[in-house]
Amino acid sequence: MSSPSFSRRGPAQVRLPAVQVGRRAATQLVGNHTQSNVNNPSENLEVWRAGQVRALCVFDKSASSTRPSHGHAILERHPDLQDEGVDVQYLMLRAMFLPGKVTPDQTALYVDLFRKLTQTPEYKDYMEKQALKPVFLTGNDMLKFWKKTTRSTGTS
Repeated sequence: MSSPSFSRRGPAQVRLPAVQVGRRAATQLVGNHTQSNVNNPSENLEVWRAGQVRALCVFDKSASSTRPSHGHAILERHPDLQDEGVDVQYLMLRAMFLPGKVTPDQTALYVDLFRKLTQTPEYKDYMEKQALKPVFLTGNDMLKFWKKTTRSTGTS
């Protein structure tokens, strides 16, 4: 269950109840059990392609530079919330975490593995087809991103 947290400035009233996420949230929307969802585009692609849902907006200000070109336009022609006067950004993080007491060599093994994975044509194709944002951060860059994100959302 998930209930995204974000800072809001302006006139928008947004209520995000804790519901199942991903494909379950898409199913709830199609079944009229919810009125909307905040999903990754990839989690709604199949029901969007079937004409059962429609995208209203994107939460990521930089989405205009990452819109897919693989024959689906789930993000195309949709404003981000800031374009509509609502100062909200929401990023859904997908990350690989290791236990706190792994060795530097163990960490390096996984960082190298995932770096290599993100450079494969299959991974790049998957990211584009699923309308996902390809960002690879490690070490201090990841910590800076994490701290910036948690400060702006009020979460920790």
